[in-house]
Amino acid sequence: GAFELEGSLAVDGDLSLEISQLLELLAQHPGRFVQLASGEYIELEQELREVLDGLAAARAPSTGPAVLVPPSAISVLDSLTQEGTGLALDERSADWRERFTLAFRKIPALPKRFDGTLRDYQLEGFRWLARLAELELGACLADDMGLGKTVQLIALLVHRLDRASAGPALVVAPTSVCEGWRRELGRFAPSLTVRALWGPDRADALRGLGRREVVVTSYAILQQDAEALQRVEWGTVILDEAQLIKNPETLRAKAAFGLKARARVIATGTPVENHAGDLFSLFHFLNPGLLGTWKSFSARIAAGPAGASGAPGASGGGRAHRRLLQPFVLRRTKAQVLDDLPPITEIQRTVLLSPGEAKLYDSVREAAIAKLGAAASGSAQARVQIFAELTRLRRLCCHPQLVAPAAN
Repeated sequence: GAFELEGSLAVDGDLSLEISQLLELLAQHPGRFVQLASGEYIELEQELREVLDGLAAARAPSTGPAVLVPPSAISVLDSLTQEGTGLALDERSADWRERFTLAFRKIPALPKRFDGTLRDYQLEGFRWLARLAELELGACLADDMGLGKTVQLIALLVHRLDRASAGPALVVAPTSVCEGWRRELGRFAPSLTVRALWGPDRADALRGLGRREVVVTSYAILQQDAEALQRVEWGTVILDEAQLIKNPETLRAKAAFGLKARARVIATGTPVENHAGDLFSLFHFLNPGLLGTWKSFSARIAAGPAGASGAPGASGGGRAHRRLLQPFVLRRTKAQVLDDLPPITEIQRTVLLSPGEAKLYDSVREAAIAKLGAAASGSAQARVQIFAELTRLRRLCCHPQLVAPAAN
């Protein structure tokens, strides 16, 4: 659904512009001044311009005179009712705004079936995720790598699946970490049943899914089994390393867009503000319609100063997009949570080579010395050769099989 906005701007006693007309004029004239059909110009105050920029950024396609705004555009609802706009929320939209406020006043308790301990910033991350999930709004957890995004997400899954009305959950991750997800779920959420959806014998993996079950699969399987996964009514869907759907035109991204879920979460250690196209794709999955259509979104970004780089910068459209996304992005850096992190523990272990390994190491070392002696000393080529031989010796220390065929 969407909220309908109707209103007008009084220019003078004889002229007023409907909001839909004004937005069309703004699209044609992105500067301070807007040219009317008569050829005259009007100047918009900065505060009004920012309100209209946010409205234009979140505007949904419509055929009538009313401007449609998605419920996830919380910042737009706030700006429309600030002092001086003369606009008010009707009962339905006011109820929704109040529900959002009340959700963020609650302090969700860490579920008793979660078998782990969260640091303070992780507990706050879990609460933030739980609040947005209750509102059925998408959330982007963008903490730095190493700050424990997975454990926060598992706490959310236990919280969600403890509810009688919740459906099964789906976790999509890169193939290399799928097994890690299954292992961490068993460690922190032993009360949940985990199903692995990969391999050739996965045809029955989605049958008879129960309320407290989590399906773990890869992006490759998401694309291959898109129809089967899109038929399930998921209670929660989590996309780990979600930058893998940053291109909205790929089959992988389209498979993710088609998933049915009451709560959607993405996790990425890559700052989401890097590229405008990435933002659109990620949030088209999380909160469809929040950034309007791809055509209008890309046109607004290209029209601003940041268009050349593709990053939402200092243009009005860029600021409006950041305000729209701010309620749904949580990013903490290691520097910000340094006090919560444990001290660094350094462990040094000396591993001695066996007699056979030592003999092999000496033979490879002597061969390297002989090879380097033939090279022109001090030349760029010699320096590269030295680095290559040192790397070869380091690989040999890891395992003889890494140095082949001469070392075997």
